[in-house]
Amino acid sequence: MVDQMKKPPVMRAHHKRHINTRKKSLDQIKRETGAAYLINGGLFDMANWYANCHLKVDGYIHAQDPYSYWGYAWDTGPDIAVQSLPSTASKNYICCVELLRGGKPQGNLIYTPAQGGKRGRTAMGLDRDNLCLYVSVDGSNEAKTPEQLRDELTTLGWDSAIMLDSGGSSQCDLNGETIESSRVVHNLILVYLKKGDQPVNDKKYTVCLDPGHGPGTVNGARTAPIKRWSSPGTCIPGFVHCWKSRESRW
Repeated sequence: MVDQMKKPPVMRAHHKRHINTRKKSLDQIKRETGAAYLINGGLFDMANWYANCHLKVDGYIHAQDPYSYWGYAWDTGPDIAVQSLPSTASKNYICCVELLRGGKPQGNLIYTPAQGGKRGRTAMGLDRDNLCLYVSVDGSNEAKTPEQLRDELTTLGWDSAIMLDSGGSSQCDLNGETIESSRVVHNLILVYLKKGDQPVNDKKYTVCLDPGHGPGTVNGARTAPIKRWSSPGTCIPGFVHCWKSRESRW
């Protein structure tokens, strides 16, 4: 198991949405794009290969829905904010299942039966001025219902969060720490570090590796769930990465 809790300080990075038109694996996309951090994105139709909900990338609308939902919208990155979508004013936006807004958990989560149950989960959110990413493994003991994920992120102190596509879609490469899936996903969130930017641990978080736990693991890289914030020196299972997004470009 890889135990990780990391919070870099301000990192002037370029972040973008990636539409996987050629149906490449996450590893292929990382090698071809040079992105440092990658997670799977929003819902999509696997049979017909199109996105669901609301999705807009660089001014192009990839998915529309007859209903409005809360999600994230931005132009350059530092301006990322929770908004009701769709938004004509923003070049980029994404939504899925809203979990938190204004630091408060949402009461009745809106999702289809296929998104329910205890599954691996992927989420993105904001914690004050930080961009936060969350990924856990499908089929692991850290699998959660959407409500349990909401409660977990509330405990972590996130101000806002949306659950992204999950289950077999949950996957990431967070600067070399990976959660793998055989599923190829339609869209992803990529983070590119600028030259000289390196993650540095904050006093509230810690990083430690505990190799060899769980079946089919190599240095634990396949079964890495998220747990909770930690004080220095405490090993907490999982992946959560935060960036000072107000200093970033998407």
